[in-house]
Amino acid sequence: MQRRAAAVLFVFFVVMAASAYSVVSLAESPDIQLDGAETYQNGSNFTAGDQEYRVLAQMEESSGGGGGHGGGGGGGPTPAGTLQWYVPETTQNQSYGNGSTAEVFNGTWLVTTGVAPNLENAYVSADGNVTALSAAGQRMDAGGSGNASGNESGNASGGGTPAAGNGTESGGLETNGTAGSGVSGNGTSGANATTTGQNASSNASSNSTDAGGSAGVASSNGTQAAENGSLYTEAQDTLVFTNTTDVTAILESDPAVYNETVTAQGQTFVRYQSNGTFVPIAQYLSPAEQTRVAEGESFELQLEIDTFDGSRMVNVSATVVNVTNSSAVVEYTVPQYNTAELTQGGNVTLANGEQRVVNFQTEGHGNETSISGVQLGQDYSVYAEQADTQASFTDRMTGLWNVIIISSLAGLLVVGLAFLPVRG
Repeated sequence: MQRRAAAVLFVFFVVMAASAYSVVSLAESPDIQLDGAETYQNGSNFTAGDQEYRVLAQMEESSGGGGGHGGGGGGGPTPAGTLQWYVPETTQNQSYGNGSTAEVFNGTWLVTTGVAPNLENAYVSADGNVTALSAAGQRMDAGGSGNASGNESGNASGGGTPAAGNGTESGGLETNGTAGSGVSGNGTSGANATTTGQNASSNASSNSTDAGGSAGVASSNGTQAAENGSLYTEAQDTLVFTNTTDVTAILESDPAVYNETVTAQGQTFVRYQSNGTFVPIAQYLSPAEQTRVAEGESFELQLEIDTFDGSRMVNVSATVVNVTNSSAVVEYTVPQYNTAELTQGGNVTLANGEQRVVNFQTEGHGNETSISGVQLGQDYSVYAEQADTQASFTDRMTGLWNVIIISSLAGLLVVGLAFLPVRG
């Protein structure tokens, strides 16, 4: 009797599982079809509002969501894509802060607005700081206002004798100069203008200039670098780019000099390796470049823009539209490459502001799923209604699979219980 009842129950559960499985195997998930929406293939183009677009679609591996016919399903490959469009000319702007550095003109430049570094009195270091030349040795005129090589002393009367010996100044600079002077130079009128570790020579003529700029004593017509004007000059309504000078890199690339500068009595010198000559850094460095662009004027600007295949450099004509004491704004026209992501059931915004709902049409199952087309519909409510129907179908299929599993387990349990030994 016990086994007969078990057999009846087993048959019942088998029939239930078989019935549920037959429905699952024959049922097909409803596809989402957006009426009136054109279907695009991978790589195809279309035009909307005078703008041309390209549709790209592919299957991507995902841990969940998407997949199946028009969406839904669990893990595995899911449809994804991008929408691309190109605009030949778009107006953009860029702001430059006063005192900032910018990568322009194939280098690093200091940006100033309303003022400009005075390159007669200063240079711009690699970190963007404006450094006074008075602290680095005053720049000497090409006409021979001072020869800082230190190899030969000047002639105070125009007919003096060369330096006779090696001298070491109290500031620690050793040079082949006169009477231990740190730097000796030929005065502009033949006079010898010599700076020592502590005192400037007073034998120079009235036209000579203190080559060190920090000796503390100048001739009657001489002018120290600190008195030669401000580190900045006025540049009203002007955007100024000043090339930076990397002193360390310059010294390291020049085998004739040591890699480090020497500072004494507030002056900075470059030392040559061949004979130990000290030269003021202001004389050693080449003059920096400076570009000034007033409001309304244009200059060539090199920019890196993103494209569909990566990035590339373009040269544009940038116009200065506004200059204040704190910043400057430039405006330019540049091509623009736009990309928007496509996801199942998501909205994508076109260049004209219109929104389209995305529907991937797929075929196959599991890892064999492929995209047969992409629809961009204008009415989201149509998609939402069909998506709800598809979700309801998925829920019912899940319920039938639960019936199959529970019925199978129940049938096996009944059979197992039927063969348990009976007491007595």
